[in-house]
Amino acid sequence: MKPIIIAGVLILLAAAGLLLCRGGQARVGTLTNVDGVPYPVDNGRVVITEKLAHADLYVNRPLFGKQVTLTVSYMPLMQDEISVGVRENSFWLSYPRQPLHRQEAGQAAARRGASVTSTVTIPLTDKLPDRDGSLDVMFFAGPEAVPENNPVDDTTRWYIANISAQTSPMVPTVAEAKDYLRRLLTREVPL
Repeated sequence: MKPIIIAGVLILLAAAGLLLCRGGQARVGTLTNVDGVPYPVDNGRVVITEKLAHADLYVNRPLFGKQVTLTVSYMPLMQDEISVGVRENSFWLSYPRQPLHRQEAGQAAARRGASVTSTVTIPLTDKLPDRDGSLDVMFFAGPEAVPENNPVDDTTRWYIANISAQTSPMVPTVAEAKDYLRRLLTREVPL
């Protein structure tokens, strides 16, 4: 009897491991401002005119043991810094930022209009999904990009030509695993 139970447990663990180890393509939703208004599109590029730009990321897989690799093609124009983050907890602006672009002070202005492609990898185990299962992704133009300082002005303008997202397996840290389990037990949802 014991060998059958052990074999059954091993088969369940192997099936769970295969499910967790699968990666795949993720879909990125429409880029909007913080009020949910889509940004305009000009010649196939999204024109970002505010300090913050939001998109939903549809992973359609369990988040435990996953990471997403975002590949973004963009034109920074006059933006010296651009970073990206995925919502971490129920506070509506809990996005740990990862640098996507940093313009050095001495770089020529002519290079600012050049097209750039950057890749960022973000762990997903400790991220908070919305009720529809999507994850909130936020782009920040500059270190001062917060909602209180988000006026529409002539100095904030950059383009996103393409965003692709690919999930892959990763070993979560102990803290990420604890956050994941806490969310399951408390059924945490975004505010």
